[in-house]
Amino acid sequence: MRLAGNPNIEVSVAALASVARAAAEDADVMIEHVEARVAGRDKGEARITIEAIALTQQNLEGLALRVQDRAQEACDQMLGVPGAQVKVRFLPSTTVTVTKEVAGE
Repeated sequence: MRLAGNPNIEVSVAALASVARAAAEDADVMIEHVEARVAGRDKGEARITIEAIALTQQNLEGLALRVQDRAQEACDQMLGVPGAQVKVRFLPSTTVTVTKEVAGE
């Protein structure tokens, strides 16, 4: 990604994804995947998608906005200019049951 279209300053999408992941962490959210990609004619915009599992079922809209705002602010602060668009997607939670057979004594 080029900052403000400047070809002399570049930021990797991996760095953006890392910053977004760190900022999105919350006690009520488990981050599953963060994807960042470059957009725009001058490669000056980043679109970041955060896929997460909500660990609560209350006020999901507020939770998503909180995660989105923190990630957006962190990316914009890292870049020094606005240019990141963050989207939060909640995935269905899955429960895995592990059974283990134990031999009798």
